[in-house]
Amino acid sequence: MDMQKARRRTVWAVVAALAATLLPWQTAAADEAPAAPPEVLPTLRQWQPDNGEFVLSDRARIVLDGVRERRTADDAARFAGELAGKAQVFRGRARAGDIVLRQDASLKGALGAEGYRLEVGDRVTVTAAASAGVFYGSRTVLQLLNDDGRAARGSATDVPAYRERGVGVCACYINVSLPWFERLMKDMASQKLNQLWIEAKVRSDTDPESAFWGYYTKPQIRSLVAMAGSTTSTWCRRSTPPATWTPIWRTTPNSS
Repeated sequence: MDMQKARRRTVWAVVAALAATLLPWQTAAADEAPAAPPEVLPTLRQWQPDNGEFVLSDRARIVLDGVRERRTADDAARFAGELAGKAQVFRGRARAGDIVLRQDASLKGALGAEGYRLEVGDRVTVTAAASAGVFYGSRTVLQLLNDDGRAARGSATDVPAYRERGVGVCACYINVSLPWFERLMKDMASQKLNQLWIEAKVRSDTDPESAFWGYYTKPQIRSLVAMAGSTTSTWCRRSTPPATWTPIWRTTPNSS
């Protein structure tokens, strides 16, 4: 019996020694594991985490640095209205707590027209070569901060992997409302999609009988184009006969 107790004590001593050896290593490995990138869509490329977090405050300003394009300034004004806290747009020296939108044309080779660099520290800085890159960077900042006003510190270089990234909508038989398209384009901008293909019929001035079922007027088409331009999207109208021409053939059979 005494021998059995001695063996048990020996086994437990070995287990305790192994645990003491392994647990510190496991804790260190867990501490060294890289932090996951922020939960935004699409996922940031090349995310480098840092310690701490940025907290949006009521004193935050949108600071323009090197911005000379009217388009970028207009986007910054809209961004200020969309951001929780309604920050003011400012030109000058940035301070801790600000959100900086920086434009540097010399980075065109590294970032292209739509890429940007994001740095989250004591301030948030978006740097891009062109206005589209600044705009897409601001969409990422909105996703980071408009939940609870907090963002993990770190940095990323986010350059699209594909030149054309789009959505297609068939509005050839039904009239999809302009407010619906406006919501779609806002979602597309948030997800860095830059092309919208619409299959649609435009009311003809010379053939009014073709205005049957779903169609759009020319002023509505101009509104769609303007919406697309405000979100850096390219609007593409498509016609795909013969299926989408069925309404025309029903009203004007001789057109075939």
